[in-house]
Amino acid sequence: MSNQLYNSAIAAHYAAYRPPLHEIILEKIVGDNPVFKNGLDVGCGTGYSAHALSRYCQTVLAIDPSQSMLEKATPHPKITYRNGTLISLPLAANAFDLVSFAGSLYYAHSPALITALKKVCQNEALIIVYDFQILLTHALQQLGIKAKSTPLDYDYTINFSDAGNFQELRVGTERLQLDILPEALAHVCLAEAYLYPVFIKRYGRGDPFPSLVAEIASQNQKQQLEADIYFAKYRVISR
Repeated sequence: MSNQLYNSAIAAHYAAYRPPLHEIILEKIVGDNPVFKNGLDVGCGTGYSAHALSRYCQTVLAIDPSQSMLEKATPHPKITYRNGTLISLPLAANAFDLVSFAGSLYYAHSPALITALKKVCQNEALIIVYDFQILLTHALQQLGIKAKSTPLDYDYTINFSDAGNFQELRVGTERLQLDILPEALAHVCLAEAYLYPVFIKRYGRGDPFPSLVAEIASQNQKQQLEADIYFAKYRVISR
């Protein structure tokens, strides 16, 4: 199978199912009741984080530097997608009362970003930074697979602890366990680039999804997915 076909298949499994971690994390750190007027999702990717943020906002502006990612985003009546960065886009001053960075701050963090963020935020606005790491070790052990992912030069815990004018309200990390159906777990496994070839080799040519679902289901036990989550919550204070 060519790299292009591998990438296409992996992307299809990624799109087919993602665990609801954005929703779970935001519920933990924003809560159920707050309603904000204008939300901003910085580095929205294909829109999962923007959809989760829309639960709390009347409108959401979701921005990302990748046009190809935005083209895969699902439309939503509250969400406007724009191609660009917080630094490059001419956003209005004091426009947003809730801002989120979901797995995007590591790539965007800079003094220029902090300056732009202070400009577009209202006084007392909330800033939410969060990330997560899906852990497949237990699921793979049950399948008798010892494949390891390639270590990434990536910091899941990066936040705004070094920024002035941001009052730290809450910072933490937590491990979650989610019940998951065999079909969903198979999609999560096959969405990992380092695992897809492993399952092709295991089941032979063709789509490995049906065989993987059947093997997971044959274990006759409740399946769980583990994830480590990282989050930080700030309030913009008077300039």
